[in-house]
Amino acid sequence: MIKQKTKYCKLADIIKKKVNDGEYSLGEKILTEQKLMEKYQLSRDTVRKAVDHLVKEKYLYKLQGSGTFVSEEFYSQSLLKFYSFTEEMIKRGKVPSSEIISFELVEADEKVQKKMAINSKEIYKLIRLRLADKKPVMYETTYLNPNLLKNLSLKVLTEKPLYDIIRKDYKVNFDRAVEKFKAVIPTEDILEKLKMSSLRACMELERYTYSQNEVLEYTKSIARGDKLTFEIELK
Repeated sequence: MIKQKTKYCKLADIIKKKVNDGEYSLGEKILTEQKLMEKYQLSRDTVRKAVDHLVKEKYLYKLQGSGTFVSEEFYSQSLLKFYSFTEEMIKRGKVPSSEIISFELVEADEKVQKKMAINSKEIYKLIRLRLADKKPVMYETTYLNPNLLKNLSLKVLTEKPLYDIIRKDYKVNFDRAVEKFKAVIPTEDILEKLKMSSLRACMELERYTYSQNEVLEYTKSIARGDKLTFEIELK
């Protein structure tokens, strides 16, 4: 029985955890309102509010006359810990992949130098499309510190996930990461690459990854708002 003080939010969290843990498969029909009421000893109104909340968050969707189902193309990511796109997609039973649009050693402009707090005249610039089950969900532009990742090559980037290369090949550990995020309207070029047919708001994330107090990575990502959600738990 769910404690009274948590009500529909607790039930929503339980269902959400079942989705994220893979207990409910994508596209699977969840329990009916009546069965949820009986299982958790809650009122119909409380169950309905929990389900409606998850529909609004795009974890679930309803089909009139058929029931409520787990959304097939929606992924949640907690921002409470350091995470890897590749690892998170694998956890959710998806096949992650990256399409490298470009990778080059470029002249570091003043803006990037300031963001990364480095004096290097050149910097690695990597632009990728991140996919889950071959469907684009995120467009990323990453700048990498050449002082920490000497002789990084396109060949290696096509063979292994970036964070595996950094940790295993270069033996560089991450101390911490800072992320900033906001809603944005992407450019037409990015919309096209994300296969979004209409102008919609996306989530822009800026990540600063540190190793021994140096900025190792600065990444700006544009995430599809209809495919990804980011979650923060306040305590």
